[in-house]
Amino acid sequence: MKIPSFIDRRARKGGVTSLAEEITTSNDKAIVISDMVRGVDKVMNFQSMKGVNGLEPNDIYTVATCLSPAKYAERGGPGCLNRISASISGASAGVRLPSGGAAA
Repeated sequence: MKIPSFIDRRARKGGVTSLAEEITTSNDKAIVISDMVRGVDKVMNFQSMKGVNGLEPNDIYTVATCLSPAKYAERGGPGCLNRISASISGASAGVRLPSGGAAA
């Protein structure tokens, strides 16, 4: 399966909303998934799209943006689990923290 991918400089906090607006107005079947878009119809964030059914007939656009340095510090750096990220990403799957404690 080939999935087209594009790099667009608007995929950042200051421009992602205009990018999402352009996508959704130019394509009636478009659904945009991005964490930084506010106030645009047919856009959902990555957390709210989990478990959503019935998206098959749509054209799905995911717009990934980089975390700010402050968010990296909060999470403990790239690839590092802390209590927050472990509880979000996999506590229900039994993910263990690096220290061996279970996520709360």
